[in-house]
Amino acid sequence: ITDPVGMKYFSSHLRKECSHENIVFWRQVENFRAKWDLEDTYSHEQLVETARILFSQFFTGSCLMELNISHKTHQDIKKAFEEKRVDKHVFDLAQREIYSLMKNDSFKRFKKSRICLRFVRAMKNRHMQLKSTEEEQQRTGNKAKSGNGTK
Repeated sequence: ITDPVGMKYFSSHLRKECSHENIVFWRQVENFRAKWDLEDTYSHEQLVETARILFSQFFTGSCLMELNISHKTHQDIKKAFEEKRVDKHVFDLAQREIYSLMKNDSFKRFKKSRICLRFVRAMKNRHMQLKSTEEEQQRTGNKAKSGNGTK
């Protein structure tokens, strides 16, 4: 989840298995929580509005990206909004459930997929390019050093 290239390939896999909403939700909650840590930048009203947007995207009956979470978690989040108890941690339990679902289901299937094979190849190519660049820099650096002061 932390590697941008890996995230791209994993997201592609999730789209293919029709569960892309999981990674979208997970990332949006990460961004949402990060905003709460920047209280000087965002007002409480702005943060609550961001939470409402997330709620409408993932937790209303008419949402396009419905999450596969427990009924209890869904109800707890809904109740927090109804009672205006929205804080930095309002989506934590849902995010943990989604992370567990991705880790235990989607990621296992991803590791067996062609998309993952392409990811591994891309990483190997990236590693080889970096190694080649480093070797070239060492050669040209050593030539420059050995060429200095010799007459």
